[in-house]
Amino acid sequence: MPGMGKAGFPYFDFSDDGTAEFSKLPGTGGRVDEFTIKEHLVYEVHDPNNYAMPDGIADFTSLSVDDLGDDRVRVSGVRGKPQPDNYKAVIGYQDGWIGECISFFPWPRVYDRVVKAKQTMTERFERLGLKAEQIHFDFIGLNLLHGPAAPIPDPDVANELSEVGLRCAVRTNTREEAEKVRRAGAHLWIMGPGGTSFGAPIKSRPALSLWPILVPRELMPQHIELLEA
Repeated sequence: MPGMGKAGFPYFDFSDDGTAEFSKLPGTGGRVDEFTIKEHLVYEVHDPNNYAMPDGIADFTSLSVDDLGDDRVRVSGVRGKPQPDNYKAVIGYQDGWIGECISFFPWPRVYDRVVKAKQTMTERFERLGLKAEQIHFDFIGLNLLHGPAAPIPDPDVANELSEVGLRCAVRTNTREEAEKVRRAGAHLWIMGPGGTSFGAPIKSRPALSLWPILVPRELMPQHIELLEA
């Protein structure tokens, strides 16, 4: 059976009565069944009764989902409302710069080394006069994914880990300030805890932010052409 390395992306056959049958190409990985279709229907949907789209407002609580087997699922009975007065739009814009560095530390006393490296970075930022909007540290292997929700480790236990990484990400208003983060990270090569190891310093890069807005429909006329086989 094919694995997810050969995932089959779903497609659907749409009928005039509004019924759609979802499937994927034979011999591909993954599955199309009642559960996967329902999971996608509720993904990032804040109000299933009123899901706004350019050509209508769908009511996902009105539909029926029927598993036909063999990776085919029929969706029918969808009701909704007319077109909304506004389009949803997301505008991306440059919002400062990001300076970042990552380093790794080995056993023994690995946790103590990472804490010391964080302290060293903070002191270097002070000496460099870093002007930052936000400074963020992660201990890779301990709280990179869960952040503040991760439990504080017992230092005696954490010191017995084979390796832990330190990631520092800083948001600044200018590229010049972001470059100070790379300089401070590179200083760990010669003045950080014993065993400091990392690759080439990461280049500073623009920070991109998103601005979600509603645009009146009359400002964005659209043209739709239906092609029939």
